[in-house]
Amino acid sequence: MQKKNLGKEFEQHIRDSLTDNTDNSYPFSIDRLPDPVGGYVAIRNICDFTGYRFPFSYFLECKCTYGNTLNFKGAITTDQWEGLTEKSKVFGTLAGFCVWFIDYDTTIFIPIQEMNKLRYEDNKKSLNIKDIDHEKVNYFDIEGKKNRVYFNYNHTKFVTNLENMCKSYWNIKEWSVKLNNE
Repeated sequence: MQKKNLGKEFEQHIRDSLTDNTDNSYPFSIDRLPDPVGGYVAIRNICDFTGYRFPFSYFLECKCTYGNTLNFKGAITTDQWEGLTEKSKVFGTLAGFCVWFIDYDTTIFIPIQEMNKLRYEDNKKSLNIKDIDHEKVNYFDIEGKKNRVYFNYNHTKFVTNLENMCKSYWNIKEWSVKLNNE
């Protein structure tokens, strides 16, 4: 029996969680990049979404997988590896993957730097749920309440964790201090 592709709905739930502003916080701007089927018209996107919430920029690629692994070769394109890696070099930018391990009811965000470490330094061919369980990589859980199939992710925790991870990667204690010292 073939398993249902849950990817597009997963992407929509990620988008909805980031744009939910019921907590009256500063809005999170998120844009969906066009998704050409089969790479037509020579468009090769590096990710599903670009986002911004002062003062940080985000590049997010959504992946969902059955089983315990996200295969690097089959699930992630060269354009995604290279593009997200390049974006991660821009000060104040966080680029990475929202990964839903369907069979484990676990959704995480993992930065491209960590994926590159697994792939190139540790010579891994996939992201395994064990890497997460044993905290071999820097990531965070995208917390949410599960309905039948999909999750409603917690906006406040998701955005706060993205911002904290961005601050951590750029060694920013307080963003206003860094901006004022430039």
